[in-house]
Amino acid sequence: MQTNRINTVILDLGQVIVPVDQDRTLRGLSAFASPGQMQSAALQPFFGTIARFENGDISNDEFLTDLDLFLHQTNPDLPADYPCRQTLADIWNAMIPELPAQNLTLLKKIRQHYELYLLSNTNGLHIDHLDRLLPNGSAGFASYFDRIFCSYAIKMHKPDPAIYQHVCQSIGRKPENCIFVDDRAENIESARGIGLNAIHLTDFNLGKLFQADGRLA
Repeated sequence: MQTNRINTVILDLGQVIVPVDQDRTLRGLSAFASPGQMQSAALQPFFGTIARFENGDISNDEFLTDLDLFLHQTNPDLPADYPCRQTLADIWNAMIPELPAQNLTLLKKIRQHYELYLLSNTNGLHIDHLDRLLPNGSAGFASYFDRIFCSYAIKMHKPDPAIYQHVCQSIGRKPENCIFVDDRAENIESARGIGLNAIHLTDFNLGKLFQADGRLA
């Protein structure tokens, strides 16, 4: 890859810009589940709802309603209207514990040299949560990018090659002039299939790809 041909950086969100710890959400759900500690496999019947949420087929409120129903099916002894909606939202958002300050600083530096975009399989609750994690006075998480592309908003989902084509067409950039960073191998493979310069980030260390001034290393 010739970095002098790159004018656009496209970043994934989870495990690229922010850490993701799904066990935090599982521990939160376990407080209301029966029996005991909820394992990831116990969520399998709920995976379809999560996919619909990330694809924009259901709203934040509808997702929380479905999560509440799932918990009550798991534990019929739970009182009605318990836990409350805010508790459910907090448990869901717990998997994103922080928005690292060093990565926010890096995003600002990258944007001094390249157009910068976000491309993420995510949902409205998580995006709202990111705004709340920002320092006081910040304009919002989206303000760190020229534009954000979220699966729930555009109703497209990685690793479908169409989502990368959609982004490139929307921003008016050729794939060969863009670099895309993601933590999942299947997303990298499909991005390369449409001509994107794609980097598989496996160690949650975005800084290693860029120099101190924000230029590509």
